[in-house]
Amino acid sequence: MNRKIYKTIICLAALSVIAAAGVVTAHASYSYKDVPANHWAYNAISEISEKGLMVGDSLGHFRPSEFIDKFNTSKILAMAAGYKYTNATDEEKIYFDRAYEKNRSLLTQYQKTYSRWNSSADREIAFLLEKEILTVDDLNQFIVRDSKNEQQLRALSRQEAAVFLVKLMGRKTDALAGVYDNNFTDHADVYEAYKPYVYYLRNIGVITGDTSGNFIPNNAVTRASMAVMLNRVVGLMEGTAAYSSSANSQQQSDSTKVETVSGTIDKIYAEFNGIQILSGESRRIYRLAVNASIYIDSYLKTAFDLNEGMSVSGVLSSNELVSVQAQSVASSSTLVPGSNTPMSTITGVVDSISTQETGQVIGIKVLIESPAKEIIPEVKSYVLAEGCAIARGNENPSFGEIISGEVVTAQISGSKCFSLKLEPKFRRISGGTLIEKKMIASTETPLLIVTDENGDKSELRVTDATTVIRNSEIIDYKGVRLGDTVDVTCDHDVIKELYATGIHSAVEGYVEEIYISSEYQYIVLRKYDGERINCKLIIETVDVYSLRIGMTVSLTLDSMEVTSIRVLKEAP
Repeated sequence: MNRKIYKTIICLAALSVIAAAGVVTAHASYSYKDVPANHWAYNAISEISEKGLMVGDSLGHFRPSEFIDKFNTSKILAMAAGYKYTNATDEEKIYFDRAYEKNRSLLTQYQKTYSRWNSSADREIAFLLEKEILTVDDLNQFIVRDSKNEQQLRALSRQEAAVFLVKLMGRKTDALAGVYDNNFTDHADVYEAYKPYVYYLRNIGVITGDTSGNFIPNNAVTRASMAVMLNRVVGLMEGTAAYSSSANSQQQSDSTKVETVSGTIDKIYAEFNGIQILSGESRRIYRLAVNASIYIDSYLKTAFDLNEGMSVSGVLSSNELVSVQAQSVASSSTLVPGSNTPMSTITGVVDSISTQETGQVIGIKVLIESPAKEIIPEVKSYVLAEGCAIARGNENPSFGEIISGEVVTAQISGSKCFSLKLEPKFRRISGGTLIEKKMIASTETPLLIVTDENGDKSELRVTDATTVIRNSEIIDYKGVRLGDTVDVTCDHDVIKELYATGIHSAVEGYVEEIYISSEYQYIVLRKYDGERINCKLIIETVDVYSLRIGMTVSLTLDSMEVTSIRVLKEAP
């Protein structure tokens, strides 16, 4: 299945204006100082750079021998899978935002657990989780502890790269259904679960062994190696390359016989990892393959999550189920589907409570952005899990004592709710942070996005009756800055009073990226210690068109918005 590769160009040279989109990016010359024309990966590096999926730094280095970590891998895979930083459609923006919101609580947990967690890749990781190119288990391998118990970024291994690239291609089912006889010499060193992916890529010519026939599965992937593999995969996805040999293709067609089955799970045989499927009048028992991919409600699960009565379809190869798609919730249900994240948090307003066949159900009204950029309410329903904790201040009301219109923060996983924190109509957010400002298009009402001390996000409306005080001065809401610390008193989602505190600071580094649209302008600054920070430009005080990628600059910040820029060194 071919997919369109969305190109996002990291800026390395002069800015150019894309007039139709109103966005400024920069284009690069893909001749790198450390990749001579006789370099073994020269062509792949040049081609993958032209696609914008892997590029060098602002000094013209690609760093081909540098090992690639999981965070950088996530950014590369996300772009290859369609994630965009600029020129995204309204529908794509909504998809990206929803993927992030669904996984934000999970990623926040990793950020709190690991001091070296690179949160700048969170949105890309969330996108890959939604696309099921990454799984939650993969996130546990992003950072490891060494012998001194210190956290270290874990390099991407060759066999891990094989798994991710197959999923990027959408060929997981094909890989698991294949029969592969031509093994690498170090076949035993490849993890059993990874072997179908490794040999699938070998069969289509994406990866090869060394002169001794070894794959060396645990070796770290360099940027040059990643460029070569990714360039071949992208070529296959775009239909511009055909790397599989005729011998391998023949082997695949002769040895792989695939058929589909569907019906209802009638019985589960845990003792030999099998299920009995009722299809019409017939019943048949199927064994699950060791590496079977199992999805329930479109999310990756395990055989232990399968239950009798589920509707199911599967791919059968060599008399074993290699892929299973099951459904636990009736398609007519209004419940949200299951999730491959263990837990997430939503905040909204109680819309309804009811008791149904599925149990006690709460409807929560949240605000979403429509394709027309209108902020509209949407009601999502959740079944209360057994033992769901309900709290209102110091009280623990019963389900029947929940009041429609109360503000509620819910801990959810899939279609189930595991805790409810209720707040009265009037509530206060203390020690929060302003992270975004936008406008409700349908009513021209300002909307401020605020996170509280726990990282939970609230979308709050500004009205003519809203009082805004910043640094002890009464101001218009437009004067609050991204990154301000805020205390908010609100009536449901309407701000009554907002007290903001901003901090002036200065920071130095070099300009790594520049973005301009009709809605905002911001730059990505790489500090001297390597940290990347996003800084919004105050349009009336900063001339963004005078900036160049690679400039060394000193920024004056009001919270996280740039009030002035001083150029320390021109771009090379």
